[in-house]
Amino acid sequence: MPYILGIDPGLANVGISVVQLDPRLVVAMRVFRTQKTAVRKVSDDNLQRATEISKMLFALYDEFPAIKIVCAESMSYPPNAGTATKMSLCWGVLAAFVQQRDLAFIENTPQEIKKRVCGNKSASKEEVKTSIKALFPSQDLDTLHLKLAAGLHEHIYDATAAVIAAWDSSEMKLFRALSGGK
Repeated sequence: MPYILGIDPGLANVGISVVQLDPRLVVAMRVFRTQKTAVRKVSDDNLQRATEISKMLFALYDEFPAIKIVCAESMSYPPNAGTATKMSLCWGVLAAFVQQRDLAFIENTPQEIKKRVCGNKSASKEEVKTSIKALFPSQDLDTLHLKLAAGLHEHIYDATAAVIAAWDSSEMKLFRALSGGK
């Protein structure tokens, strides 16, 4: 059964959600975390963290080789140069992963994701979480992330929201039709 990988990108925390195509089920929710290292140069630390994210993505693919599409929150351009650099590094890793595994890629802005999932482009993190849980009523999503610290939950729900926001895209409709899904 094909899987769709939802990603909430970041250098410190990468939200991950693996969604089965048909029937639509969330099969995994995780947060990949990287920690600052003791290296002297920020660039060395950033490179180390990007390398860790790359290894985690490829390990996830090895665990779920039926991943066919990656859906992510699109690149934002924060006013802080350091934050923009970290986001760009994560996006570079994501681009290389998608290219190397020959995966389809769909991105939506944070506002598009919130609008499609909650009906409101200014929805809060809690509203996104509530909407995602309502979209999977037969699943207890909390059991998929029992060991996750409370402050990290927003990343897994944002990753799942990226998949849901892409669900009616032309790319996803074509993929579902070719895969025999709904």
